[in-house]
Amino acid sequence: MFATEPSNTPPPPTGIEDGAPEGTAPGAPTQTTGESSARRTYELGREVAVSSNGPGGVKRLSVAVAISQEALAAIAPATGANIERLVASAVGAQTDRGDEVTVVTGGFEAAAMEEAPFWETAWFATVLRNVVALIAVILALVFGVRPIVKALKERNPVADPQPNGDTAEERDPDAIIDIESEMPAGLKGKQGERLREHVALARQLATEQPDRAVTALRRMLAVPSETIADDDDDTSARGKAEPEKEAA
Repeated sequence: MFATEPSNTPPPPTGIEDGAPEGTAPGAPTQTTGESSARRTYELGREVAVSSNGPGGVKRLSVAVAISQEALAAIAPATGANIERLVASAVGAQTDRGDEVTVVTGGFEAAAMEEAPFWETAWFATVLRNVVALIAVILALVFGVRPIVKALKERNPVADPQPNGDTAEERDPDAIIDIESEMPAGLKGKQGERLREHVALARQLATEQPDRAVTALRRMLAVPSETIADDDDDTSARGKAEPEKEAA
């Protein structure tokens, strides 16, 4: 069991110990802990200035007017004094304030206006701009379009057409192919005679009527080979009938 002292029992007396407490050795570093804080406050002031300036005033007026004699004669019977009073009333001159108004008449010479050089005029700039544009177009045609057209013509040559639409070779009867010279040697009999008649008729038409000969040649080249024989029969019949009509 534990013994407990009563709560109202006074504590035992304390005694003083002999000897001073041991201090720290001199020169030994000491450890200190602390906290510091600073606070700075800036306050901005405001200054308001109100100024009121009164309206300005005119202390004194000095007006001088020069008028030509021609203008003064044009407004006759007005005189220089009348013009002076008119100007004083217009500007609000006051004699008590010391305002002065002076009107002088005299002759004026017209100022000589120097004519501006032509290159500084407006029309010269327009003409120059148009000329430069025209030269640029011409150079583009000569050095750009012309070589292209020439190259296309050399690549695709076209015969010179005649006024009626036929080429020079078609208009020349001598340019017609000599069919008889190219006729096969083995072609004899009725077919050979018939072909020779056609060749002779073609030559006659080419000599007497070259236009119709060219038309017939075009038809022969355009239609299939099966219809050439029928066209040849019609052509030979028309060729024989035409000499008979001419003889009649």
